[in-house]
Amino acid sequence: MYKDRTKNIVLSGFISALMIISLYAGCIIRNNRIFFMALSTYFESIPIIIGGVKVGFLCYIASSLLSLILLPDKIYAFIFLIFGVYPIIKYFCEKESIIKEYIFKYIWFNFFMVLTYFLYKKIIIINSEMIKNSILMLIIILEVLFFIYDYVFTKFITYVKYRILKEE
Repeated sequence: MYKDRTKNIVLSGFISALMIISLYAGCIIRNNRIFFMALSTYFESIPIIIGGVKVGFLCYIASSLLSLILLPDKIYAFIFLIFGVYPIIKYFCEKESIIKEYIFKYIWFNFFMVLTYFLYKKIIIINSEMIKNSILMLIIILEVLFFIYDYVFTKFITYVKYRILKEE
């Protein structure tokens, strides 16, 4: 029993470190911020696969707190607080039928996007005329990007489970 607990603590610490390194890289290499945010959430799926959702949630909490403390860009860290929970959301959504799965995922994603929009709107002055002219195109692009992100994420999870961990 203690061996599993120790393994989960070490795994969570290691994955949290990888997530913080990835997020920090997103702060330094500014034109790849979305990539590094996605990469950090991919890392977060590993504790869920190996130790279960409880271990994944503890890893998320640890990396979220560390991101708020260590990252120089607090807005980026706050966005990770919202977006970083996605592997846990994905875990629960994928227990449902495929239609419910995508409905729940897109509800979460759109909620996340609205929350992020209002965060940026309060902090950064956004040209509302520019937004009005491009909002529909932006929404369509983001929905497609989320679909691609989720598809690649599923492939990553499958690769980790069946190639690296060699689960049956």
